Amino acid sequence: MIASRNAVALSQVILTARTLTAQAAKAKTAKLILTLINLFASLPESATEGKKGLTLILDEAITWARQTSRQHLAQSLSLSLASHYLAVKQYRAALALLSQLTPELKRLDDKHLLTTIHLLSSLTYHRLHNLPKAKAELTSARTAAGSVYVGQAVQARLDLMSGVVNAEEGDWKTAYSYFFESFEGLCAVLEQEEKGGKGTAGDGFGGGGGPLVVDWGMAVGSSGGGGAGMQALTALKYMLLCKIMLNAVRESMDMFEWFVLTHRPSKAEDVTTLLSVKLAAKYADHREVESMKAVARAHANRNLGEFRKALKDYREGACW
Repeated sequence: MIASRNAVALSQVILTARTLTAQAAKAKTAKLILTLINLFASLPESATEGKKGLTLILDEAITWARQTSRQHLAQSLSLSLASHYLAVKQYRAALALLSQLTPELKRLDDKHLLTTIHLLSSLTYHRLHNLPKAKAELTSARTAAGSVYVGQAVQARLDLMSGVVNAEEGDWKTAYSYFFESFEGLCAVLEQEEKGGKGTAGDGFGGGGGPLVVDWGMAVGSSGGGGAGMQALTALKYMLLCKIMLNAVRESMDMFEWFVLTHRPSKAEDVTTLLSVKLAAKYADHREVESMKAVARAHANRNLGEFRKALKDYREGACW
């Protein structure tokens, strides 16, 4: 079934699994259901059947979980549904669902899931261009994460969102620091996954209920989905952008200060140096990194024509 990538058949298996595992241990049932939904969401056919089909499957699974007193599973699935709403740009629906979950989890004092809720809320508000609320939700997420252990993957995503918020505020130096931390963390997660380790276990979510179906890649804007590799690419791309913008800030100084600094390496050179680092070298030939290199060259040459050409050449399929 998985080999044939049959989304319809898999959706029936999910329904059957709920019936067959009604009397099984809740932890094992939750792990099975979440794994099956993860598989369904990964199938290309689920997009044609499919994004609507995924919403329906998650809705039915949440209702079933609450009716059978599997509250933790219901909460995890609700977060998955909120992430799905975010991925398909149903921002109001995502916020409505997250706002319903927040009081419930605060009563339970579940810091792990609260961290996810606040982070998803921050991402959603950022998509709606509401920076003050995005920043407030991010602060709440970091506060919740600070009182418990969160895995490296979650910490990296918190750092990535922190970098985005600081970049929106024009604090490129602080943003670069956050992107750098996020990039290192995501590379470590990716290395663990490639070695066959528990790459997603470090998320610290789900307890005995299995993996949490949260499409972080879609949420933060990486073009390759939720994998740590594509998210690391996103962090690297934003690092390069910060290098370029730091150079622009430097050039806004008065002429005397600029003259003094002209003997320092330019940020275009910094971009090249950054991409020579071992962790970044594997992404050096990626299209999105090439786009940042083209922008850096145009800026170093002070050539508006080159900048416009870069925008034209790399706009298609880019995630800015």
